Amino acid sequence: MRLSPRDSDHFVVGMSLAEIFLLLVFTILLVAAHKENTDGPIEVERLRRENAKLSAENAVLRGKVNELSQVLDRKNAIIDVLASMAGVPIDSAGDVPNAINALRRGAKACTKPNTLIAARASGRHLTLRLLVDLPELDVRASEFTVVVREGKTLSDPVSTNAFLLSVRHYGSESNHNCRFDYRLEFATSEDYLLARDSLERFMYPERIVRVEP
Repeated sequence: MRLSPRDSDHFVVGMSLAEIFLLLVFTILLVAAHKENTDGPIEVERLRRENAKLSAENAVLRGKVNELSQVLDRKNAIIDVLASMAGVPIDSAGDVPNAINALRRGAKACTKPNTLIAARASGRHLTLRLLVDLPELDVRASEFTVVVREGKTLSDPVSTNAFLLSVRHYGSESNHNCRFDYRLEFATSEDYLLARDSLERFMYPERIVRVEP
C-alpha cells in the first residue's frame, strides 16, 4: 500500500508532534526528579536547623521556669515566717497589712472588727460603751452580771474592772493570744491619764481624741 504525498506529510507531522510531546514529558519528568533529589536534603537540613533552634529556646525557657520557681519558694518562705510571727494567715496581698499591723501591735487582733469599746473620760470618770456582741466576755458573778452586747454601757468601777479582767483573760488564753482595740475621748490631761492607766494594760488604742469637757 502506497501513501499519497499528502498522507506522507501528515504522517511526518504527526510523528514530529508525538516526538515533541514525548520529549516534553521526558523533560518534565527529568526536572521533577532532579528537584526531588536536590530539595529533599535541603528540606531535611532546614528541619534539622529548626529543631535545634526550638530545642535551644526550650532549654532557655526551662531555665527561666526553674529560676522563677526558686524565687517563688523563697518568697513563700518569707510569707510563712511573717504569718507565723504575726499570728495571722496571709493568703492574699490584702492580708499583708493585717500582718504588719499585728507585728506593730505586739499581739494579733482578737476579732474582726477588733475595736471592742468606745471609752469616754470626763470629770475623772470613765464610761465604756460596748461596740460588739461577744458572749465569751460575759461576767456572771454572785453580786453582778456583765453582758457584753453592742450598745451596752459600763460606768460603775466594779463592773468596769470585772469586764476588763475578762478581756485580759480572753486575750491571754493560749487559743486566742490576742488583744482588742479601744477608742478614747478625753476632756483633760487628768482624764487622759485615768483612761490610759485603766485601759492600756488590757487593750491597744485605735484612736484617741480630745473633746470639750
